[in-house]
Amino acid sequence: MFSANENILLRQHKRRVIEYIESTIPDNALDLGTSVMAMQVSCRQPGCVPLETAITIVFPKPPTKRKKNRRSRKEIGTTLSAQQQQQEKEEVPAFPQPLIPNLEESRIGGSFKTRILKPLSDVTQEDVLDAL
Repeated sequence: MFSANENILLRQHKRRVIEYIESTIPDNALDLGTSVMAMQVSCRQPGCVPLETAITIVFPKPPTKRKKNRRSRKEIGTTLSAQQQQQEKEEVPAFPQPLIPNLEESRIGGSFKTRILKPLSDVTQEDVLDAL
């Protein structure tokens, strides 16, 4: 386990790395609820670096478009054709444009994961930019 001082240092490094990541994300994406996580992960398997930094960016789910339908659920199930039912199932809510250009996860509300093969204390802004 970590001592209290090591834990404080680790949290400071984590905040610094998260600030690096958030500086690359447009403000509108952060305002909509995009969250950033960074953690230090250890690996004891042969060939692994002993400590690495795992980064996850979680994008908000886009608002769903609700259609006003006055029919009961029974009527809907019996009156919609199989093709119409399939189309309704396939409709995935999405933002009109990705919150981050060229990153589909940011349009449909998914998450983006990456790793930096260094401990949190050694991660630089250039490492973050390379990983993203």
